[in-house]
Amino acid sequence: MNKTLLSIANNLFSLHDTMSVLVFLGVALSTFGVLTGVIGVAGVVGSPAVLALLVAASLALAGSLLLVRLVRWNLVSVGIRGDLDWIISHKPSLIIGVGPGGAIIAGMIAKQLAIRVKREPPVFVIDRVFRKAGRALSVQVSKTGQINVDLIGQAGRVLLVTSEVHSGNTMRLVSQELDEAGVTHDTFSFLVSPHSSFAVDRHILRSDHRGILPWPDAPAREEP
Repeated sequence: MNKTLLSIANNLFSLHDTMSVLVFLGVALSTFGVLTGVIGVAGVVGSPAVLALLVAASLALAGSLLLVRLVRWNLVSVGIRGDLDWIISHKPSLIIGVGPGGAIIAGMIAKQLAIRVKREPPVFVIDRVFRKAGRALSVQVSKTGQINVDLIGQAGRVLLVTSEVHSGNTMRLVSQELDEAGVTHDTFSFLVSPHSSFAVDRHILRSDHRGILPWPDAPAREEP
């Protein structure tokens, strides 16, 4: 499957998510109306047929969400396999996943490498940590002591991975710290925003939509 089809699927899933929310709200409001008589009409309120229809709609919605979730996981795996030759050519001896999504992508890449080249590099995960500076949030990944550059530097070539790049600030800070420590590394992201200020070495899709990703967007975690 080429990246054009993955991009189309990403946009369709984003639309599906929006429509699913609207359908869910519609079913919830309709159910409330039928059960309370607020939006019912004579002869319809409490009708078994209407209740059965609402239950069927709810089950259909739940089924479609489950099916879409399974398809999303498969498409993410397909996308990673499509770029596996590039990853193999760089021979990473360590994979660093940035953030929850990066941890997932890093794990999937490691498993694919184990299948293709019979070698599964270790995976190291760091989280995104933000510190409040007035009303703004400033990323402080390189100041938290999460990256042991001396240990990582002994690993050889590093693949720095995340699931999505928005502003690019987090990846830039981590990449700069590795550069300053003399660690050879490449950067990889499944999704990259067209507005990102950081250019990753390799990405699968360029989009502001994340509909293809089967996990929820993780909120910014503030430093305690």
